[in-house]
Amino acid sequence: MLDELAAAGDIFKEALKRYHRTCFDLQKSCITRGLEVKLPDELSSRVVQEMELFSFYESTLRDARSALGYVRKHTILYTNNALPREIISQIFGLVATEEHSNLEYEEYTGAIRIVSLKVLTP
Repeated sequence: MLDELAAAGDIFKEALKRYHRTCFDLQKSCITRGLEVKLPDELSSRVVQEMELFSFYESTLRDARSALGYVRKHTILYTNNALPREIISQIFGLVATEEHSNLEYEEYTGAIRIVSLKVLTP
Protein backbone atom coordinates (compact mmCIF):
# COMPACT_ATOMS: atom_id res chain seq x y z
CA MET A 1 0.00 0.00 0.00
CA LEU A 2 2.87 2.37 0.70
CA ASP A 3 4.17 2.03 -2.85
CA GLU A 4 0.70 2.55 -4.32
CA LEU A 5 0.07 5.66 -2.20
CA ALA A 6 3.47 7.12 -3.09
CA ALA A 7 3.03 6.37 -6.81
CA ALA A 8 -0.54 7.71 -6.91
CA GLY A 9 0.54 10.83 -5.02
CA ASP A 10 3.44 11.48 -7.40
CA ILE A 11 1.25 10.98 -10.49
CA PHE A 12 -1.48 13.18 -9.02
CA LYS A 13 0.98 15.94 -8.12
CA GLU A 14 2.44 15.98 -11.64
CA ALA A 15 -1.02 15.86 -13.25
CA LEU A 16 -2.23 18.71 -11.04
CA LYS A 17 0.83 20.82 -11.91
CA ARG A 18 0.21 20.13 -15.61
CA TYR A 19 -3.51 20.97 -15.27
CA HIS A 20 -2.71 24.18 -13.40
CA ARG A 21 -0.10 25.23 -15.96
CA THR A 22 -2.48 24.47 -18.86
CA CYS A 23 -5.31 26.51 -17.31
CA PHE A 24 -3.02 29.49 -16.77
CA ASP A 25 -1.55 29.17 -20.27
CA LEU A 26 -5.09 29.29 -21.64
CA GLN A 27 -5.82 32.36 -19.52
CA LYS A 28 -2.64 34.09 -20.73
CA SER A 29 -3.56 33.27 -24.31
CA CYS A 30 -7.00 34.84 -23.88
CA ILE A 31 -5.50 37.95 -22.25
CA THR A 32 -2.95 38.30 -25.05
CA ARG A 33 -5.56 37.90 -27.81
CA GLY A 34 -8.01 40.24 -26.15
CA LEU A 35 -11.57 39.66 -25.00
CA GLU A 36 -13.11 40.09 -28.46
CA VAL A 37 -11.45 36.99 -29.94
CA LYS A 38 -13.80 34.02 -30.06
CA LEU A 39 -12.46 30.70 -28.81
CA PRO A 40 -12.80 27.71 -31.10
CA ASP A 41 -16.04 25.84 -30.33
CA GLU A 42 -14.22 22.69 -29.19
CA LEU A 43 -12.06 24.62 -26.74
CA SER A 44 -14.98 26.66 -25.49
CA SER A 45 -17.08 23.56 -24.79
CA ARG A 46 -14.09 21.88 -23.10
CA VAL A 47 -13.70 24.87 -20.76
CA VAL A 48 -17.38 24.58 -19.84
CA GLN A 49 -16.96 20.83 -19.19
CA GLU A 50 -13.93 21.43 -16.98
CA MET A 51 -15.76 24.05 -14.96
CA GLU A 52 -18.64 21.61 -14.43
CA LEU A 53 -16.19 18.93 -13.26
CA PHE A 54 -14.79 21.10 -10.47
CA SER A 55 -17.45 20.06 -7.97
CA PHE A 56 -16.50 16.42 -8.66
CA TYR A 57 -12.79 17.19 -8.27
CA GLU A 58 -13.37 19.09 -5.03
CA SER A 59 -15.59 16.44 -3.44
CA THR A 60 -13.18 13.67 -4.46
CA LEU A 61 -10.27 15.58 -2.92
CA ARG A 62 -12.27 16.19 0.27
CA ASP A 63 -13.06 12.46 0.50
CA ALA A 64 -9.40 11.52 -0.01
CA ARG A 65 -8.31 14.09 2.57
CA SER A 66 -10.88 12.76 5.02
CA ALA A 67 -9.67 9.17 4.51
CA LEU A 68 -6.03 10.14 5.04
CA GLY A 69 -6.96 12.25 8.06
CA TYR A 70 -8.76 9.29 9.59
CA VAL A 71 -5.73 7.06 9.08
CA ARG A 72 -3.34 9.67 10.48
CA LYS A 73 -5.51 10.41 13.50
CA HIS A 74 -6.02 6.79 14.48
CA THR A 75 -2.40 5.83 13.85
CA ILE A 76 -1.10 8.70 15.99
CA LEU A 77 -3.61 8.01 18.75
CA TYR A 78 -2.66 4.36 18.84
CA THR A 79 1.09 4.91 18.95
CA ASN A 80 0.96 7.79 21.44
CA ASN A 81 -1.42 6.07 23.85
CA ALA A 82 0.06 2.59 23.82
CA LEU A 83 1.06 2.13 27.46
CA PRO A 84 2.78 -0.99 28.73
CA ARG A 85 0.48 -3.59 30.29
CA GLU A 86 2.14 -3.20 33.68
CA ILE A 87 1.23 0.48 33.84
CA ILE A 88 -2.34 -0.15 32.68
CA SER A 89 -2.83 -2.92 35.26
CA GLN A 90 -1.48 -0.66 38.04
CA ILE A 91 -3.83 2.12 36.99
CA PHE A 92 -6.83 -0.20 36.96
CA GLY A 93 -5.73 -1.65 40.31
CA LEU A 94 -5.69 1.81 41.84
CA VAL A 95 -9.07 2.70 40.41
CA ALA A 96 -10.62 -0.61 41.46
CA THR A 97 -9.60 -0.21 45.10
CA GLU A 98 -11.06 3.31 45.16
CA GLU A 99 -8.16 4.58 47.25
CA HIS A 100 -7.11 8.18 46.87
CA SER A 101 -3.55 8.20 45.70
CA ASN A 102 -0.97 10.44 44.17
CA LEU A 103 1.32 9.01 41.52
CA GLU A 104 4.71 10.52 40.92
CA TYR A 105 6.17 9.71 37.57
CA GLU A 106 9.13 10.58 35.44
CA GLU A 107 9.33 10.52 31.70
CA TYR A 108 12.19 8.85 29.87
CA THR A 109 12.50 7.73 26.31
CA GLY A 110 8.85 8.50 25.66
CA ALA A 111 7.56 6.05 28.28
CA ILE A 112 6.20 6.55 31.78
CA ARG A 113 7.73 4.78 34.77
CA ILE A 114 6.09 4.89 38.18
CA VAL A 115 8.69 6.10 40.67
CA SER A 116 6.68 5.94 43.85
CA LEU A 117 3.14 5.54 45.02
CA LYS A 118 1.96 7.72 47.86
CA VAL A 119 -1.37 6.78 49.39
CA LEU A 120 -3.17 9.79 50.78
CA THR A 121 -5.43 9.22 53.73
CA PRO A 122 -8.49 11.41 54.15
